[in-house]
Amino acid sequence: LVSNKKIELNKLLLITNRSTIKDYVKLELNSFDDFSDFNNRVDVSLRIKNSVLHSEDIAFFSSTMHRVKFDLKIKQAIAKGKVNHIDAKNVHIETEKSTQLKGNIRILGLPDIDQTDFKLTNLKIQSTFEDLQSILPNLSNNKNFKLPQLVNSLNRPVIKDSQFSNTSS
Repeated sequence: LVSNKKIELNKLLLITNRSTIKDYVKLELNSFDDFSDFNNRVDVSLRIKNSVLHSEDIAFFSSTMHRVKFDLKIKQAIAKGKVNHIDAKNVHIETEKSTQLKGNIRILGLPDIDQTDFKLTNLKIQSTFEDLQSILPNLSNNKNFKLPQLVNSLNRPVIKDSQFSNTSS
């Protein structure tokens, strides 16, 4: 459905070279002029299921994302808001061999990843030492990043918390 106030895509299947996004997208706007300031003026509603998202596809829209590398399997997520302030609920993400994140995520500050804050609630993260050794250097853009061996002794770290957030500098 396309009108002068919204674009709504049911049964979405969006395929790029690296990503596959499935299910539902709705963009709400006052006029098509809102696309000139998409991040601040267009309301986005997403329902994502059984999808794959690669950081290089996001980097197409945000140059600062070229420094961050990830490949996520999004089992499910429901998100609403503007790009610069989006709330995602019932998120279930998997990456690498054994890493999972479940919970709610509020993302403030996109598309500038250096100024973006992530607030996670009802959080459960499960991973392995091997996965973390692969994930963290790519997320931090620090190829020399090494976890302390103490983390390896934890076997399969699990983080459960009602709230976790970062503060950008």
